[in-house]
Amino acid sequence: MHFALLPPGCEVTPHIDHVEYAKQRSRYHIVVQAKNGSLFRSGIESATLHEREIWYMNTREIHSVQNIDNSPRLHLIFDLLPKKHFSLGERIINAVLNKFYESYLRHYGTKEFSAMLEKNQNLLRALIGK
Repeated sequence: MHFALLPPGCEVTPHIDHVEYAKQRSRYHIVVQAKNGSLFRSGIESATLHEREIWYMNTREIHSVQNIDNSPRLHLIFDLLPKKHFSLGERIINAVLNKFYESYLRHYGTKEFSAMLEKNQNLLRALIGK
């Protein structure tokens, strides 16, 4: 788990994470700061990521990100191993994600949470296990 700061107008150029580490894990981003959003591209899809959202990223496809704001963008990034590897780790992450969702729902409501999931089909599929 780490924080990633991207200065205004900067980008991470298109690439694929080929290392064995990335092949075995799923990557998630929690958008902490991105006033006007950051543009993320993965494969043929693109989306603007906004503050208070969580996104699943397929780093095994060509992907890039661009800070389209005039202030720094900050994401909390963490990787998860598949269930077969570390059930304890999964339980810990599930507890963290559950707290995130509880807090999100309490502060922003179910309508905004549903809108976030509709916008992020990869996250929805990851949450329901499909």
